[in-house]
Amino acid sequence: MNGAPSPPEPLRLLRSLSAAFAQGSAGLPVQAQPAPIETLIAFQLAGTRVLIDLAWLAEILPLVPLTRVPQVQPWMRGIANVRGKLLPVADGAQFLGRAQSPSKQQRILVIFSEEFSAGLIVDRVEGLRRFPHDAYVAPEELAESPLRGYAVGGLCDPGQGVVPLFQPALLFRDPLFRDVALRDPAPT
Repeated sequence: MNGAPSPPEPLRLLRSLSAAFAQGSAGLPVQAQPAPIETLIAFQLAGTRVLIDLAWLAEILPLVPLTRVPQVQPWMRGIANVRGKLLPVADGAQFLGRAQSPSKQQRILVIFSEEFSAGLIVDRVEGLRRFPHDAYVAPEELAESPLRGYAVGGLCDPGQGVVPLFQPALLFRDPLFRDVALRDPAPT
């Protein structure tokens, strides 16, 4: 006998079937992978269309009765009792220096981060929007607006242009937002 012994018949059959399958599958077309889609909430704030990732949003409330807190900035509208939990509520447009007239369309976005949560009064909520990941635009490409400092970029929305992507963590880090107490003017 010369060389190695030949494999048993079933193993030889499996090898030939495996080779035939491999050869036949090499010509199959690769299926196109769908572009990843991001679902966001669109809303209006200070007359500007804005998007927020659902991960930052606890809920959307109608305007609820607020308890006014003395000696706070005018944009801090008060405290809401939401199912037994106290929630500070800020007027987003007024905080940005763009006072808006109250309307029935205004809503409170309950936004949160790991360390902080607040209600943010917005002009209106437009609803869910879906965007492909490749619609993202870097923060440097956003138009100048009071919201720019609180956006992590934007998304290109056909017919709407670039819409800022609001990130509550940036708002919560802003010392102007965190320090709501009124200060006595410095004596002259």
